[in-house]
Amino acid sequence: MINISRHGWMMRRHVHVLLSTFNGAEYLREQLDSLLSQDYPHFSVHVRDDGSTDQTADIIREYAKKAPIGFHVSFGQNLGFNESFRKLLELEASEDDFFAFCDQDDVWANDKISRAVEMLSKSKHPETALYFGRLCYVDRNLKKIALSDIPRYLDFNNAVVENVVPGCTIVMGGGVRNYLLRAPASAMSSHDWWAYLCASAFGVVIYDSSTRIRYRRHGTNTSPWQHSPTSVVVTRAQEFLNRWRSRKIGFKSLQQAVRFIRIYREELSDDQASIVGELIDLRPPSSTVVSRFRYARKPKVHRNKRFDDLVMRAMIVLGQQ
Repeated sequence: MINISRHGWMMRRHVHVLLSTFNGAEYLREQLDSLLSQDYPHFSVHVRDDGSTDQTADIIREYAKKAPIGFHVSFGQNLGFNESFRKLLELEASEDDFFAFCDQDDVWANDKISRAVEMLSKSKHPETALYFGRLCYVDRNLKKIALSDIPRYLDFNNAVVENVVPGCTIVMGGGVRNYLLRAPASAMSSHDWWAYLCASAFGVVIYDSSTRIRYRRHGTNTSPWQHSPTSVVVTRAQEFLNRWRSRKIGFKSLQQAVRFIRIYREELSDDQASIVGELIDLRPPSSTVVSRFRYARKPKVHRNKRFDDLVMRAMIVLGQQ
């Protein structure tokens, strides 16, 4: 347990834990138990069930009755995880509060929240800061599989083309939350990716190389995962070939980035906007192979895995970005 008096009032900021559930009865109790075991005293849990048809709603009601902290529950129709998390962000809160995304099937270390608040407190502007941490991948029985990779890049130039920020580890300031609420869920490839775009464009991204979460991998996860180098290479090569054969133009990440630029253009710098604009201008027939090759030699965007970065450059040369 950390010394709460160390950072004074900062360590007394309230943290809202936002949990969207959907048919998660199998693992939900373990996650809720880990939330109720947090050593940080100033937090509450906000659960929105996204139209579950299993026992999830019963488990939520059970914990709402016995929770010693603020435990707020709502039940709604199935909207999908992006819209469900966005609705959770609409809660009434102070501008000084922090907001943490939470999945239904993981297990948090008891100092996950306090660790995040401690690191956010070191930021000059915590309201526009976003904390995220390293994952410990585990199987359905919580047996360790591997640790997630440590990112090489954490900036807007990376956020435009990929997301390296797992939503279940995010704790963010009220300013990032406000930016998120300005965009419809339909604009977002995922809520955590959009949060990464907002924080990297308007604030700061704080990475914790230690792990405070056991991230369970099983058959019903909403996020894909390939850990071994071989599986990454095979997956990316297949994606590359499928796109080339279909003659589809446009990274999904770039399409999202265009929507991001349109929504926040007045606050973005010209340099930030040009990162996306230049990639759009390089699409055929507005560009030549030679101009695309010149750009790909020293691109303004970058991906963290070297093979992914190489594939991205090749697709730019071929005009597939």
